[in-house]
Amino acid sequence: LMKTDGEAAHAVYSALAAGIRHVDAAWVYKNEREVGEGLRRAEREGIVTREKVFVTSKLWNTFHRPEDVHTAVNTTLRDLGLSYLDLYLMHWPVAQDPVTHQRIDGVSIQQT
Repeated sequence: LMKTDGEAAHAVYSALAAGIRHVDAAWVYKNEREVGEGLRRAEREGIVTREKVFVTSKLWNTFHRPEDVHTAVNTTLRDLGLSYLDLYLMHWPVAQDPVTHQRIDGVSIQQT
């Protein structure tokens, strides 16, 4: 779901209100703040507690360098408004340069 302008927040809230208990997010979708808004609204209204929702997000390709992973996950946590994720995946197993988006050789999956 790559919607903005309130659509993602409403979609997440509606899904949680309908009984869905898994939220899949990613930095590259550019809507993690709104996803967090939907989660918080559902919590405020007593629909769910954080512990009852399984939240997944993903490390984008331009953040595979070991020194970038910590910043990337903290950005996701901040944007979602959460203190933890239930699952954090590599979006794609290919590291890319953040400027050129070309594949970076020499950054293995084991290094991330």
